[in-house]
Amino acid sequence: MNLLDDSDDYDQFRRFIHTQSMPAIGSIRLRPWCTLEHDDFDGSTHLVNATTNDYNFSDFSYLSLTLRCRCITVVPEPWPWFVVASLLAASVLGAAVAVWWIRRNKYRNRIYNNRLMTKVIRKTLGSQYDQYRIHECELKIEPTILGQGYYGLVFKGVLLLDRSVRSEGENDVEVGTHSSAIDVAVKRLLLRSKTSEKQLLDEIKMLAKAAAHPNIIAIMKIITDGELRLVIEYCHHGSLDKYLRDKWTTMTSADKPADLKWETREFVNFACQICSGMQHLASRNIIHRDLAARNILINDMKILKIADFGMAKDGPQYKETKQVRLPVEWMALESLLSGDFSMASDVWSFGVVLWEIYTWCEMPYKEVMEKTDVVKLISYLQNGNRLQQPPPCPDHLYDLMLQCWEADILKRTSFDLLAEQLRHLASSEALYRYVVFDADDFQIAMSQSEIC
Repeated sequence: MNLLDDSDDYDQFRRFIHTQSMPAIGSIRLRPWCTLEHDDFDGSTHLVNATTNDYNFSDFSYLSLTLRCRCITVVPEPWPWFVVASLLAASVLGAAVAVWWIRRNKYRNRIYNNRLMTKVIRKTLGSQYDQYRIHECELKIEPTILGQGYYGLVFKGVLLLDRSVRSEGENDVEVGTHSSAIDVAVKRLLLRSKTSEKQLLDEIKMLAKAAAHPNIIAIMKIITDGELRLVIEYCHHGSLDKYLRDKWTTMTSADKPADLKWETREFVNFACQICSGMQHLASRNIIHRDLAARNILINDMKILKIADFGMAKDGPQYKETKQVRLPVEWMALESLLSGDFSMASDVWSFGVVLWEIYTWCEMPYKEVMEKTDVVKLISYLQNGNRLQQPPPCPDHLYDLMLQCWEADILKRTSFDLLAEQLRHLASSEALYRYVVFDADDFQIAMSQSEIC
């Protein structure tokens, strides 16, 4: 490019030089360096830095100048060590503050939830709260899983209690304490969420409302530290369905005699205990809604305990409006049709439990319920069909089942009537009959005999 002796070329050259300035990129700056080169009268060469203002174009306005531009990358010197160290320290400090903030919020939320949960449980249990509440250190949870429900797992545990030791004599004086260990069952949440915590709280509320009864599972303790846990009494034989299936397997095993006898009086005894527990719940206006052999526990003294109050509701009536998992094979016809639950629907479920006992806990409606076809089951029941009479079941007991399965609620029997009828049957000579098992072909026959 030639610079001539006129102002237009001079201004054009200045604008060109101005546009060569480039912004900084990070810590590196690209700077254009232009040199103006010309031959003076004496033959010397002059070099001018075009990015600075320390030149005077008027001195060369009459000369023919050649402009050559080149870009030079200027790399700065490394930062001092103390700058790098300061940045690293700031990063570590920021990370530590972030972790502390997250943990602080979690701790505050846990404390808030524990206080809220404690407030709800205290309101539910009333004056019994201090009696039931224990600290986490007083309970040892074993890895043995006793059962699993819809929202919780049941583990075996050991409850450590300190009991006072008192001297014997006229002056009953406390002289010390000793620790005792009690086997318990611990119910804890399968997935900790507000929904599951509410369900467990509702179960605690229903158990507290049910109060003490020989055939209702009892609350031992409650833990609210960190995670809500329900401690209930431990039943050695587990659930009734497992107990009966194991008994059936033992009685029909190959190493036993071919003909085995089983007193049906024990079946009626089971029925009386379950009915007694349900009669107590009905008097307390509690609808269980999930009465089945799997939810009935049996301890080492053959005492049955109605358990699993996760679906229980305050009575006398309840209508299900949410989408929840329901035990359709044990549900009454009105519950299947419109979601209505009451004491009468529990009576229907009790009839299914009687059928389970006399079939050694077979699955109800297994020939009707193909791939859980609820519509087919409803149609089957609406047509007047019911579960068939099991072979070892006496006629009078099957009549009780049919009374439980009346489609009309007003015609359906009640737990009060059932308890009276079962007590009568338990003392009747009609129950002194045996079930004969043929271990070869598993045929069941009834035989009448007298007890000496």
